Amino acid sequence: MAEPLGILENSARTIAELKDLIARESIQQIIVGLSENTMAEQTRQFVQQLQAEVALPLEFVDETLSSVVVTQKLRAGGKTHLRRGTIDQYAAAEFLQEYLDAYPK
Repeated sequence: MAEPLGILENSARTIAELKDLIARESIQQIIVGLSENTMAEQTRQFVQQLQAEVALPLEFVDETLSSVVVTQKLRAGGKTHLRRGTIDQYAAAEFLQEYLDAYPK
């Protein structure tokens, strides 16, 4: 089951932090959520930088509605005060779990 590990802030250290995480967690593949419009283009640009530094298989998945789904689930579970970071990390876990369910190994 996919669980959030946390959020990395977008900074000059983001790729270095990801490389540390990849080594520490023995990550073998990267799944990247791709939304729409400007955010999708920014994500693709970041992934180009990441691929220059990390030699792992990478796949894009649609994450357009993952935040909406997570918000509904959290509210149904009684959470009323939702922070953007909380939603983002659970949304990432949501689309990762969907990927894992669709492509079991």
